[in-house]
Amino acid sequence: MNVNLHISSQCLFKLCLITLVWTGSLSAMAGTLFSTGSVPIKGQKAAVLSVRGADALEVSIRGSIDAKHEVLRIYTMKRGRTGVKVFEAKGRVERPGVLIVEGDSIKVTFNSNHQTHRPGATVSIAPLSPLSRMNTIKTEVNQWIDKVEHQGAAYAAVEIDKSIQGFQLLEKQLNNSTSIDSILVDTLVKTLTQLASSYTQIAQLENKLQPAHQKVLSHLSQLEQKTQKQAQKTHQRKTQEQKNIKQWQQALQKTDDALQRKKLELSIKAHQSLIKSLELQHQVWLDSVNAQQALIPALKHYFKQVNLLFYTLRLNADIYRETAHVLQHDIQFIEETLAGVSNIQDTLRSLMDDWKQIEQLKMNINEIGF
Repeated sequence: MNVNLHISSQCLFKLCLITLVWTGSLSAMAGTLFSTGSVPIKGQKAAVLSVRGADALEVSIRGSIDAKHEVLRIYTMKRGRTGVKVFEAKGRVERPGVLIVEGDSIKVTFNSNHQTHRPGATVSIAPLSPLSRMNTIKTEVNQWIDKVEHQGAAYAAVEIDKSIQGFQLLEKQLNNSTSIDSILVDTLVKTLTQLASSYTQIAQLENKLQPAHQKVLSHLSQLEQKTQKQAQKTHQRKTQEQKNIKQWQQALQKTDDALQRKKLELSIKAHQSLIKSLELQHQVWLDSVNAQQALIPALKHYFKQVNLLFYTLRLNADIYRETAHVLQHDIQFIEETLAGVSNIQDTLRSLMDDWKQIEQLKMNINEIGF
């Protein structure tokens, strides 16, 4: 029976283009799957999985092993040597998403007691695609921004708002009083003491937040550098492809062999389209770099405003504390003493505006992609 199998040149070209763009190499993948097997073993089973030429790997882990007597571990590999452990599990080993490991190789080890019974597990690898790399960077940026939001600023804002309401109530009591008696003085002293204590407690968050803020900036800077590196690699690939095309064009002028000319023409055409794809990728990476570079200064300004807030809180706490002390001896200087209290609401409004800008910058980063 004769079967006519026809693949259009356009489909063939697209298939070739996808391979070139997403793997970054024409090397065949060898040793990309590890299986514990379903038959119980005793001792250790190990293997090195690799994809030649890959910058990083997507590692997928599926299945289950014995929770008490078996353990699956994954290590990085560098220059043929076992590196750091990046994964360890017992029982059900599946994890959400994929594990990303830099480099082109990993080492998988499986330790087992031969008396165990389980379905078994598999570990497979594939080259990390630009899309997955981009999504990973976005996810990490979002996670670090979320950490900023939950590091204590929200709690501080709520507590400060309560304190401001307490201070406004104090002012109202003073303004509505025709005379000041001992009961009002006691109320004023109690309110001011509570405000001083509350502001002091909130300001102590600064000791915790300052190193946390530096950690956020450091990690975001590292992510920006990773993104910059991808932009550079894409540009280098484009440059190399341009050199290849130039060589093929020169070879085309020198040969009269019809088959060789056809091969060269097909290579030139395919790689010219690949260059267009690489140019698009390069621009996307550059857009992401620019968006991340805008985020870091915005965060630095926000952190400075947070520090200013804590500084203001400490100053106001001192004034409230001193005013409460003076009130017990002389009520006449209360307005003069409280005149030195700084307006915290302006700082809070500035912080809110800064955070809105940060949220917008985060959205800009999330909108960039392939």
